[in-house]
Order: sequence, then C-alpha cells, then structure tokens
Amino acid sequence: MGQEEAVADPIVVTGTFLLDNSYACILFDSGAERSFVSHAFKHLLKCKSQPLIETFTVEMANGKKEITNNIFIGCTLTLNDHSFPINLMPVSIKSFDVIIGMDWLSPNRADILLLRKSHPSQSTLGRNSHSLR
Repeated sequence: MGQEEAVADPIVVTGTFLLDNSYACILFDSGAERSFVSHAFKHLLKCKSQPLIETFTVEMANGKKEITNNIFIGCTLTLNDHSFPINLMPVSIKSFDVIIGMDWLSPNRADILLLRKSHPSQSTLGRNSHSLR
C-alpha cells in the first residue's frame, strides 16, 4: 500500500511521528499482524537488533513473500508526548518508514477511529486506551 492509497483507505491511519527521536512516516494498519521498519529507516533506530528464534515470513501487500530473521527490541514510539515501547521487524517497505500492526495496537489498546478524512480532528489519549485519528 502506498501513501496515496493509505490516504483514501478508511481503515488505516498515517502520519509522521517520533520513533527513537527520528521522524518516521508511519502507517497504523489494523490489517497487519506485526509491526515493521523499512531497511532504509532501521539505521536511524537506537534500539538493538536481535536475531529471531525462528525466521518469520512476511507476505507483502503485493503478494510477494519476504523472510526476516531479526527484530529491533524496545524502540520508543512517541505519540502526543507519551512514549511507548515497540518491537519492529525489518522488511522491504518503500512508501512508509514503519508499519504498526496488531502486535502493538492490541496490547496498547489503541483504536483506529474511522472518521471522514476530510474533517480535521484532534488525537486524544484516554487513561487506559489510545485513539488514533
């Protein structure tokens, strides 16, 4: 999925946010099982890469499969002045620096609020849940 397609898709949210103190173009995708970082952006991460116990096969949006055997553990995602730990697997992504999937959205109780994208809105953070608009 490219940036233009993401803008038109009502079930994803995109934006520029801080990841390990570097600005990243991020796609929040409730259809993605895991969270990923592009090979181009991974060099900006301050968190350490660790080998996976087992290789992980990622099916890309175009149907191609890619194998990854590393994960960046304990990166810091900053949303509305709140810091959240996130783990990211490096894969070949061209349109975004990072794709955040359900492995992060679910444990952090983040909801992607489906709004008409032509209406500006402010992000809100609740006590125990987080809303992405």
